[in-house]
Amino acid sequence: MRDDREAACWWQQARLRQGEKVAAEAIDTWEEQRETDTGCQSLAQALREANQLPDRAVWRRLREAAETGRGKLALQYAGLLGNDVAKQVDEAFENPGRLLKKRQAAAGAAATGVIAVALVRMAVSDSDAAARLMNERWERRLPAETAGWAWAGIARQAALRLDPQAPGYYERAWTRLNEQAHPAQTDELEHFDNPADRAVELRRRGAPWSDETLAWQARAALRAATDQSAAAQTREHRWRQVLQALETMSPAAQSDPTWIYWRARTLLALPAEAASPADLAAPGVPALAAVAPAASASPAASAATDVSAASAASQPASDVARPAARTRLSTHQLAQRMLAGIAGPQSFYAQLAAEEIAQPVALPPLPAPVTAQERSEIRSQPGLSRAVQLMGLGLRGEGVREWNYTVAQGRSDSLGERQLLAAAQWACEMEIWDRCIHTSERIKQGGTPAHRYPTPFRREVLDAARAARIDPAYVYGLIRQESRFIIQARSGVGASGLMQLMPATAQWTARKLGISHDPADLHDPAANIKLGVTYLKLALDNFGGSQALAAAAYNAGPGRPRRWRDGATVDAAAWVEGIPFTETRDYVKKVLANSTSYAALLGRPGTLRSRLGSLIGPRTPDGTTPNPDLP
Repeated sequence: MRDDREAACWWQQARLRQGEKVAAEAIDTWEEQRETDTGCQSLAQALREANQLPDRAVWRRLREAAETGRGKLALQYAGLLGNDVAKQVDEAFENPGRLLKKRQAAAGAAATGVIAVALVRMAVSDSDAAARLMNERWERRLPAETAGWAWAGIARQAALRLDPQAPGYYERAWTRLNEQAHPAQTDELEHFDNPADRAVELRRRGAPWSDETLAWQARAALRAATDQSAAAQTREHRWRQVLQALETMSPAAQSDPTWIYWRARTLLALPAEAASPADLAAPGVPALAAVAPAASASPAASAATDVSAASAASQPASDVARPAARTRLSTHQLAQRMLAGIAGPQSFYAQLAAEEIAQPVALPPLPAPVTAQERSEIRSQPGLSRAVQLMGLGLRGEGVREWNYTVAQGRSDSLGERQLLAAAQWACEMEIWDRCIHTSERIKQGGTPAHRYPTPFRREVLDAARAARIDPAYVYGLIRQESRFIIQARSGVGASGLMQLMPATAQWTARKLGISHDPADLHDPAANIKLGVTYLKLALDNFGGSQALAAAAYNAGPGRPRRWRDGATVDAAAWVEGIPFTETRDYVKKVLANSTSYAALLGRPGTLRSRLGSLIGPRTPDGTTPNPDLP
């Protein structure tokens, strides 16, 4: 039921018709809809008929669909507001410029709401034009809250294009929003008979914009805050803008390690002050005792909970002398504790957090070996046994689904930690590398590092890396992300093999090497690795040795990171976080974090920051560009 959204909507509708008071729960289910479907639309109509789904909630969802370009979903929401609104929203999506040109004024919530949608849709292709229209015509013709959302939508699109004006657009959004008193709208809350339902609805109304719109405010402000050419006062102002976005996100978003890390970095970048009770209660702030240093902690470990030397210098001496008192905790000390709370070896921000507080990043300790009994029991487990048999018959997709269901957590019959460890080991022994990794990642205590970061095809990888003069850990980190070591892996766009090479890219690389190439070779491990490693090295050379830029080029093509590096020179981690493509942003983080873990496994430990570099910006004008024809 939980993974079938439409079925969940039908179920909630049945509960409503039976008279159960589940309005807020039903709205939660409806709001999780991501694609058009009959069940969730029927649920929404039932809620509307029962006067349980206010216009405000429908407009909130319609706006989110407009921000993300989901036109069919937006039209479905608009239909709940009437046919006339649906027609106007359709035009706002199809031709926003024409609709805005026809309208000289707008009156009423529906009319002004459609204008705002049209402005945001225009911003997708031309945020400057949308901003001009706001300035020239609509700034004061829209209600404050509606104008604030329109400016935020324009700002989000500008941020996606790395436009330096984006932080300013966000400021315009907040200015208009703050002109409104944000009434409690108790008339709408009367529809919720259950006090718990009213509380859920009030929490839902807490943030003015979606978490993703606020995330892009944070990303745009991060670029500006770490711009090496900006004045100190400007940078401090932008750091405060980062904090504004993060504090406004939902508790779930604030608890994401990404934003815990950047909130801590922001607090460290701003002058230290006494942490408020609200600061201490914020999502992502660990209980102080949970990360307090032991009496015998080393200086490096103590740094996780004490103020760094640079931070301490900016605090009163009395604050530094009394680090333990909850009422005297400074924002810098709080930031150190936040970093300690997420520090670890497994992910991009966990590794960066550990390095930020000088905490050694070590692979987790090895668990006790799988016993003969555990090994025998896992091999007779029905779901896993069926999965292996299906894969043996060539039905890999069916086998993977069976395996994934069996190792999924959250059910009463879910596998325990030791069973998962035995399952991961079995998958590795059978060289089903993707299920080995997948299963190991489900183990809460970390499992066996060699399962989570396997090193198959070691001779081929090491030989190719040596020939290309490239770090083998970087190669392994990339292959793990590209194919999970599945030789026959093939993407929807035609990339093939371990390093997911496109046919044209493989042919180009073979010509560079002066060797012949047969497309069938892409599924030969040695040939695929040789071509992939060579291309990766050419990309590294093209981007001055930057592993972040080269990984972005490998995923999105070299043209995009060439554009993304233009403009200001910024903190490298902020540059990665600001990559406009979600897939590429996630890819770069995982490749670099994987590579750091593989380096430790291969006996060449190093830091993530050394791979990432300190700054990323435009290419220096002197010198030539290696491999300018890099595809």
